[in-house]
Amino acid sequence: MSSLAWLGLGLGMTAYALATFWGWHLGPKLGARPWVRSQLLLLTCGIWLELVFFDLLPSTQPTLMGILGFRMATLFSLILFFTPVILMSGLHSFVGWAPSGRLRLGAFTLQNMLEGVLIYSLCRVNPWLGTAYLFLTAPHALVEAMTIRELSRPAKAGTWLWLVFGNLAWLGLGFVLIEGMGSLISLAVFNQLMAGYLFYVAFVDLYQEVVRQAKRPIIPYAVFLGMGLMGLLNVLV
Repeated sequence: MSSLAWLGLGLGMTAYALATFWGWHLGPKLGARPWVRSQLLLLTCGIWLELVFFDLLPSTQPTLMGILGFRMATLFSLILFFTPVILMSGLHSFVGWAPSGRLRLGAFTLQNMLEGVLIYSLCRVNPWLGTAYLFLTAPHALVEAMTIRELSRPAKAGTWLWLVFGNLAWLGLGFVLIEGMGSLISLAVFNQLMAGYLFYVAFVDLYQEVVRQAKRPIIPYAVFLGMGLMGLLNVLV
């Protein structure tokens, strides 16, 4: 990546870390719903910015719609597509019904680790899109910080600091794994994994965190449903 792309990625991770800090300290006072709504709003705006800025203007990098539109109709591609969906949704559900706080915290940590690897994959496919994704999902870090605070009661001093550096460490792990396997895994595989991850975000993550907490149907959610369906159909067709 260029030095400018690395700078943008660093700023994105800084925003993610600051959001984690704010969520840890302000979450108990403000509650989760305002942050969940801001997450939905920012992600929706991000999709429209992606459509207009990246897809309607000339670009040599694969973009969000290009990733979702990538066609590789084989059994292997379906396995790649559904691997992030199954892993992330399974861990997300386990956090809710695990019998002990330690198991819930462990599942939540593993989910963050996988998400860090996937986010770095996105940064490798398209550095600018990966950086934008970090900025746009910073409100999600607020919700994560509040969740971990609930799971780790009584809260210990410095736990938020562990969470901040933990999230950045997962991105670092993604860097090591993906750069180490870069010669073995093609760009097509990265594209397919990203399509599955975005499908997970559209159908599972936002449903559990946004729609289920809403008093009335949220119209922008249709954007994410369309994303997920398009990603799945383009793999199957």
